[in-house]
Amino acid sequence: MYTPIPQSGSPFPASVQDPGLHIWRVEKLKPVPIARESHGIFFSGDSYLVLHNGPEEASHLHLWIGQQSSRDEQGACAVLAVHLNTLLGERPVQHREVQGNESDLFMSYFPRGLKYREGGVESAFHKTTSGATPAAIRKLYQVKGKKNIRATERALSWDSFNTGDCFILDLGQNIFAWCGGKSNILERNKARD
Repeated sequence: MYTPIPQSGSPFPASVQDPGLHIWRVEKLKPVPIARESHGIFFSGDSYLVLHNGPEEASHLHLWIGQQSSRDEQGACAVLAVHLNTLLGERPVQHREVQGNESDLFMSYFPRGLKYREGGVESAFHKTTSGATPAAIRKLYQVKGKKNIRATERALSWDSFNTGDCFILDLGQNIFAWCGGKSNILERNKARD
């Protein structure tokens, strides 16, 4: 398998060698692990490292860049990716993923699809919109796509609705799904999930 990772000064735990999916969000230029139950939720103002260790040493390292991610977070994400790649003996194939244009391989890690949320953690140098709170109170998500279905947070307004997609209204205690007459069956099924 992999050679042991020397832990002195590494921001990554030895468990990065374990098979499966590992996700870190870049916070204040450091990698912060994302809990398994939050896999597939990405904040538009952040950058993430997504490592998938498959069988027989097949590894893929993805740099996910949110639309409002700051340049310092993007740069830190790239530096951390190089560090992680070196720790893993330069075995992972590296990929760059941009919000809304993710590869099929990246999407395959999230069988329930992706959920984009507005905001993110504060940048180490610049302030971003706060929104990294786990509580979902009064949020509207647009469910859209055919092969790769995504749920993207939208402004809570009638102007956000259209007849070609499905929408999920999250009011905290209550969640409602609405599907437009021209939405496809895949979008309808995903909205019900």
